[in-house]
Amino acid sequence: MIVQKEQYIEIKDKVITYSNEYQESENIAKFKKHIEDKLDNFKPTIMVYGTYNSGKSTLINALFGQDELAKTGDAPETSTVSAYEYNGYTIYDTPGINAPQEHEQVTNEHLKKCELVLFVLSNDGSLEEKYIYEKISDIVKLNKPILIVVNNKAGIDKDSLDEVEQFDKININLRKIGDEKGIEAIETKVNISMVNAKTALKAKLESKKILLEKSNITKLENDIDRLLKESGNSEVVNALNIFISDYINETLSIIDTKIDNPEMKKTQEAITYLEKLKQKTYIELQNMIQDSSLIVTRNLLSLYLQKDQNAISAFISKTTQDIQELLQTKLKGVSSEISSKISNFNEEFSELNIKTSHIEVLEEDEKPKELTSDNSSIEKATLASATVAVNVIPPVLPLGTIPIPARLIAQVALAFYAIFSGSNEAKAQAQAEINAKRDQHLAAKNKADEFGFDYKNKLLGSIDETLNGLFNPTLEKFIQFSKQLKNDNNKLIEDKQKLQNILKQL
Repeated sequence: MIVQKEQYIEIKDKVITYSNEYQESENIAKFKKHIEDKLDNFKPTIMVYGTYNSGKSTLINALFGQDELAKTGDAPETSTVSAYEYNGYTIYDTPGINAPQEHEQVTNEHLKKCELVLFVLSNDGSLEEKYIYEKISDIVKLNKPILIVVNNKAGIDKDSLDEVEQFDKININLRKIGDEKGIEAIETKVNISMVNAKTALKAKLESKKILLEKSNITKLENDIDRLLKESGNSEVVNALNIFISDYINETLSIIDTKIDNPEMKKTQEAITYLEKLKQKTYIELQNMIQDSSLIVTRNLLSLYLQKDQNAISAFISKTTQDIQELLQTKLKGVSSEISSKISNFNEEFSELNIKTSHIEVLEEDEKPKELTSDNSSIEKATLASATVAVNVIPPVLPLGTIPIPARLIAQVALAFYAIFSGSNEAKAQAQAEINAKRDQHLAAKNKADEFGFDYKNKLLGSIDETLNGLFNPTLEKFIQFSKQLKNDNNKLIEDKQKLQNILKQL
């Protein structure tokens, strides 16, 4: 989830407080104005819409992890629009699409203002009601990003044939209404996610990780984040994070120059260098994994449609090996850079000839040790990040859950030809061929997207642990060492640490 607007305001105020003594007043004023201007454009809103008793309120409670935030019950609870502020979003809970006309008018007004519509359906009833898809087509016509949330009240298993069949049913109905309303390929303009809202709420309230994963709420949250970013909010978020990070890093360098104790100055400069390197490495690893996941998703869709199980297995194996090698090469290079920095620090520190009475000399085994690229703990950390995909990603995807026959492009071309030149019977058969092809393509796309999502998140989830294992032991040595030096710069060090903590939030 993106950072909350109120959090940015708090961060802005803290940064100004901690940098006030080190930055020029003109720079502080520019920083303040730039942040406030950016925040004026940072107003993402979500509208929760759908049928009565589909679980809209339960879904809101699950997203927030709070029981009874939105009232739930069998009878219609929402007659007006309720707003909830959370994680940078304003979430509007609106009357259902079959609400009284005066209530629906209020909903339509909010529909025009929102950035994303969560259209909630329940799979314990009918997914065939035409009026539902008419409402969805109206939203698509407004060019609003829409995410159909299938509330899994029926409790069907994730990755099962039942799940695929329900997605297919929704896509077929979308296509029908799109053809009727003149909306070309409407099914490609609508996103679908399935979640068990009740299970998700229970998992969050009771902190049950396995149950949370089973509910599929994490994927829904990431889908929401992705769609909001695609609607333009990511530009604001990224620009804010980069601007604040640059300002803080500049301030940290200024603070280092003001430390008058030469030993402390060297130590703090080393800490600043390592923190910056850690942050830079984190971003680079994220980009590598993001690029790899896009390749996985794109190629997997093509392989699914070919229904070549051996090719799928070989592709996943090679792609996983490639990302392993990339991550290992990058982390070994970073390890070498850390080792070089420590070596230079040791030489510079020795030149200061600091054996004076006010310094408590460290025991040999307490001094910062040089890290080398073949250090076993670093190798383990590197491999932990690189091999996680192998451990969690199955070598062969469950093709049996997607009934996709292998069709050649030539067959599709012939089908189109038959529509324009054949008999009515041939036209109907050809159209059925094309419709089936579209449905099967969408089913494959859903599975490829889901696999790419899991692939990316498993790797991203290992970054923090890996980098902490790589950097933190050395950083801790420097921090402990600095505490044993005579320190007449307490205020400088405290402000620096506070600014570094803010960097970690971005």
